[in-house]
Amino acid sequence: MNISKKAAQELLSQNFYNQALCLTILSTHGIVLAQRSNSTKNKIEATHIASLIQQVQNNPAVFYENQTDLDECVSISILYKDTQIIGYLLIQGPEEQVQLNGKLILTIVTMYLNSNFRFTSTCPITDRQRSDVFLRELVTAAGQLNPFLINEARHFKLNINHTLYVAIIYSTSGFADDDPLYNLRNRINGRTTLLTAKILMIVFESRTALEYLQQWCQPNSKISVSTKSKNLLNAYHEAVTTAMLTEWLKSEKDVNQVIVQFHELQSFIPIVHAKIDVRSLVDIIICFDSSIENHELLETFWTFFQNNGRIKITAEKLHIHRNTLTFRLDTLGELFKLDLNSFDQRTLLYIAMVKYKTYALDASLRIADELLEYDLD
Repeated sequence: MNISKKAAQELLSQNFYNQALCLTILSTHGIVLAQRSNSTKNKIEATHIASLIQQVQNNPAVFYENQTDLDECVSISILYKDTQIIGYLLIQGPEEQVQLNGKLILTIVTMYLNSNFRFTSTCPITDRQRSDVFLRELVTAAGQLNPFLINEARHFKLNINHTLYVAIIYSTSGFADDDPLYNLRNRINGRTTLLTAKILMIVFESRTALEYLQQWCQPNSKISVSTKSKNLLNAYHEAVTTAMLTEWLKSEKDVNQVIVQFHELQSFIPIVHAKIDVRSLVDIIICFDSSIENHELLETFWTFFQNNGRIKITAEKLHIHRNTLTFRLDTLGELFKLDLNSFDQRTLLYIAMVKYKTYALDASLRIADELLEYDLD
């Protein structure tokens, strides 16, 4: 397997590295696929290239060699696509610059080759930017960890050999650079990245971190947390789903909760995806839910069902007289041609309401995935 010349040249056309350095991408056979340099002296003979490749193959790590005649340093490292070698990265330039920027450039090149993410920032990128890109790549890898991700995890001291949580935090006011939640990586063993100015993603290891989230979360923020998983894309979807379901299916308990975990709303998922034909009821709800009065009737039924069809408790929760509740339920039953005193029939309407309330879930998850490719800067 090899990287194509087009892909190699596209990569080196990205202006993200130190201009004092010469970067060369080689095929697995040592053929120069692309090169970018401001100097004409950065030429290496084919035999020398073959020697460098042999040395890095014997020891698959970044290999450095000082060239006193050219007053520069050469480093060569293996490029991976997933776990397969697809070529080599050659960096030439002043020794101090190669030592300082070589690993970072290798990181960026490897991330680029292993994803659809395109880097637009100029190098050297900050550790914060590097962390952001790593975290996005870690999530989209969906558990398929290539050597680059493993090395980056070591750099950021995140143990990806264990299962991890993903949390999504929505803030109505956004996150400043000095926000405690945005900088939570300094307090817990985890990483954070902004998906948008008002949406923060956190990947962390232990439940202890939830206490820190609770401690630093502001009243204008809501946190949704996945179950622990090695497939962080699934965990990310769980966190987003939790946030959506909390908003759409919120109860009095949910409204007052700062942190909601996926397992608390997981029971709704089979209903959301159930292949029960309630389209006719959903269509009626769509037409019916067009006024404040009608919406109130639907929410009355929602509370009634969640309280197991108990009139007295439901009336108390809604702060209405039980006769008013009975009148609303009778009115709704006539409109939908259902006997809401029957458990089976009110369950059918409940399923239809769940599907109606969550009809945008798939679209929301698609948008969430697009946010992983979103460049905030």
